[in-house]
Amino acid sequence: YQPEGSALYGIIDSDGTIVREPFSEHGTSFNNDGTALTKTQSETGDLFMLVDGKGDTVREPFAAEYDSFRDGPLMYRPEGSSLYAMADNQGKDLHEPFAYALVAANIPDVFWYQSEADGLWGLVDSTGKILHEPFAYDDGNTFNKTDSTDTEPNGLFNDAGYASFQTERYGLFGIVNSEGKIVTEPFAGYIWAISPNGAAWYTTGDYITGFMDAKWGIAAPSGEILIDQASEQASDFYGDFSVHGVSWYFPDGMPSPDAPSMRGLVNDQGEVIADRISWSSRPFSRNGVAWYRAEDGGLYGLLNDRGEVVKEPFAFYGGGNNFDDNGYSWYQAEEGGPWGLISDSGKIVRDPFVPSVDEPAPFDEYGVAWYCTADDLCGLVNKRGDILMEPFAAGVGGPTNSSGVVVYQSAGLYGIVRVTLEKE
Repeated sequence: YQPEGSALYGIIDSDGTIVREPFSEHGTSFNNDGTALTKTQSETGDLFMLVDGKGDTVREPFAAEYDSFRDGPLMYRPEGSSLYAMADNQGKDLHEPFAYALVAANIPDVFWYQSEADGLWGLVDSTGKILHEPFAYDDGNTFNKTDSTDTEPNGLFNDAGYASFQTERYGLFGIVNSEGKIVTEPFAGYIWAISPNGAAWYTTGDYITGFMDAKWGIAAPSGEILIDQASEQASDFYGDFSVHGVSWYFPDGMPSPDAPSMRGLVNDQGEVIADRISWSSRPFSRNGVAWYRAEDGGLYGLLNDRGEVVKEPFAFYGGGNNFDDNGYSWYQAEEGGPWGLISDSGKIVRDPFVPSVDEPAPFDEYGVAWYCTADDLCGLVNKRGDILMEPFAAGVGGPTNSSGVVVYQSAGLYGIVRVTLEKE
């Protein structure tokens, strides 16, 4: 914490008790193992040291610079070295200096690294084990992203641990897994989405010049073509695959305001499940359920990735944030009305009750979400639909921790509240 008017940071616990008065000029957040990096000119000079939650020294000053730390190993550059080393969160070295640059992949415990400036990228895990020596090209704008549904998915792993890669600028694309194994050698002009089984939407067209006009087919992990671009089943749309390996596609071409187009469903074996079934194409939940529209401009219902209706259309607006990891989504029954809560089983958890101006935030891992009213104050609600706190904070605050502690802001200062978490 940093007191108002102070240039130094101190340590405070989740009950608001001061553990150590301000002493640090610069520091990181505490990681999952309860340690943090800090620098105090009078004690450490230009080097960072590692401290625990009491402010006691875990490792004497040792790092000139640091990178990834909070949710993984510590990447640091020792004094006098141009390369980064790797240590665990207690300061124990895992790998001697080896990387010119390191970027945390968008899945746990895997990192991209360069061994030299402007070089290719390899893969290393959180124990310091090299998974694959440098092999993949990146223009510097992709590997540092975190969303595997990004419009530039090169180097971004899906939930099953697959990512596309190039070996050179404007080169062909292949597929690598999170263990560093090349699953499919480069073969495609572009790869859009990869299924949990390693199959992928692909095009031989050039991404830079013909992306939107390209025809898309589906290739197996071996590179075998399951749906050829020239076949009647070839899609004019590329969709992300569900947990069961099912994707939306446009059999009639990409839609436009003047020419709407229905969506169908196809699986990663190249089999069409449902042809022209919905006028919308929202992402599937982890249980394989998505919002859909049976009529152009009509109400939203729920559809599973087998093409079966879970709930007939009923909502004016169905979850712009889609279904979260807990399988819950917000919805509006009427335009401008309050927000209700539904699970991806089709069960209404609670009829519209939250008078939020915008759609409430997704639930965090402990089932707590922020919602905001017209006067710009925000409160807290749980996934059972219980209001935990009426609006009190100036904007959306932080996520809940395992103790039910939430950080919020009001009048420019930060505070702490505690809420009761659900027992599973």
